Amino acid sequence: MPDAATDNETVTLKDGVTVTIRAIRPDDKAGIFEAFRNLQPESIYSRFFYQKKTLTDDETEIPHGSRF
Repeated sequence: MPDAATDNETVTLKDGVTVTIRAIRPDDKAGIFEAFRNLQPESIYSRFFYQKKTLTDDETEIPHGSRF
């Protein structure tokens, strides 16, 4: 089974920007909450289909061994 800590891929986007794509890890939780806090209300609605004020801990948990 691939290891989420080391399994990643570097790709070049159409505009020439190089990005690294990797699996989410438990240490990403704080960044996920911060990114959510910076979303506009319209963006939250388009993602969740209702207005949310915050994410729950359950929404940021990745079950051990899961691969998305």
